[in-house]
Amino acid sequence: MVRECFNYAGKVIVVEGGSSDRTAAAAAAAGALVVRDQGRGKGAALRLAVAQVDTPICVFVDADGSHDPIDIPMLVAPLKSGLADHVTGSRLLGGSDELHGGGDEFLRWPDRPSSLTSSTGAFTPAVGFPNGFRALRTDVFRTLDLRSRHTRSSSR
Repeated sequence: MVRECFNYAGKVIVVEGGSSDRTAAAAAAAGALVVRDQGRGKGAALRLAVAQVDTPICVFVDADGSHDPIDIPMLVAPLKSGLADHVTGSRLLGGSDELHGGGDEFLRWPDRPSSLTSSTGAFTPAVGFPNGFRALRTDVFRTLDLRSRHTRSSSR
C-alpha cells in the first residue's frame, strides 16, 4: 500500500505500534518514513504522524488495506478548493473497500449509529465517522487539542 500512496504523495509516514510482523521493514523498503510509537493507540499515532508532516494537507489511510489510495484525489479535492478543512471517507456511501473489494462492509453496521450521532447539530451530516480514511488541513489538525489515545468511544 505504501507504493500506491506515493502515486499521490511525496512523503508517506507509517506509524508502527509494536507489531510483531515485518510491517516496519516492508514500509521502509517501500520508501516510507517509519516512526515507532510503542503501541500507545491510534489517537496517539495520528498525533505522532502529523508532527512529521511538512505539507498543507495530511491524509490518513488505515494500513489494513481497507482503503484504496486511488481515492486520495477525491478525498482531498474539497480541501484543495477551500470548501473544507476536514474530509472523512465514508464506508456507508460506497468508497474504498466497498467499491474495490471486501464484502466485510456488512460487519461495519455499528458505524451507522455513531455516524448519525456525530452529525447531530452539524450543518453537514457525518457519515462513517470511525473510518480511518480522512484528509485534514495540517494547520487545523495541529490546533486541535486532541488527547485521547483512541479514535472510537469506549462503549465499543
